[in-house]
Amino acid sequence: MKRPNLSLDKRNAIWIVLQSNLKNDDIRYGAIAEVARQFAVDRKTVSNIWHRGRKSLSTSADGKADVSSRRCNSGRKPMYDLAELQRKIRTIPVRKRKTLRDTAEALGISPTYFFKLVRHKKLFRPVTLAVKPKLTAKHRDNRVRFVRDRVSIENPNIFDPQYQTIHVDEKWFQQQQTKIRCYAAIDEEIKAPTTRHKSHIQKVMFLCAVARPRRSRLRRGAVTKVSVGGGVG
Repeated sequence: MKRPNLSLDKRNAIWIVLQSNLKNDDIRYGAIAEVARQFAVDRKTVSNIWHRGRKSLSTSADGKADVSSRRCNSGRKPMYDLAELQRKIRTIPVRKRKTLRDTAEALGISPTYFFKLVRHKKLFRPVTLAVKPKLTAKHRDNRVRFVRDRVSIENPNIFDPQYQTIHVDEKWFQQQQTKIRCYAAIDEEIKAPTTRHKSHIQKVMFLCAVARPRRSRLRRGAVTKVSVGGGVG
């Protein structure tokens, strides 16, 4: 049963009731259990208050018992100011807090303690950052021009359905990877692949064109547009 941290007024009230249950300068049998039921607390709490009050009477100069709680002064004191750690991490460059160990070193704490702050206290969190394009004024103008050219000529309020547009893009694949991860037997030796230079591995290019299905002959006067992937911005 979890013992609550009682207020000083309630502790003094319990002590007064215990004093009224003295018999031959000692607490009578069964009084502690009755007081515990009366104040709806644990029997151990009442017993601690009784023994603490009797002990303080023997050392008190004014004859008053001290039954105040000592729980507020117990336990391990916090080693770091958590608010200060949250403020300090904002001043650390991103390159110095890529890993848990590097971040803990920059904060001046142990990696184990920083792991507890991340996993249990939820004061910090891992973040994945993806590189985003930094568009210049020219890139923005090209994108606006690309969208503007797709507006229908007949009706400026709608976009061209692009039925006569062919989208072309390419993809490069290396014939051999620079790093391979696999599983092997305990006594098996796998020969590592070799190449003249890792930056001169042969590549294969796939060229793909996507368009609307059409007949073998185009209509007279029809204009076909070619859109090359990656050509805007």
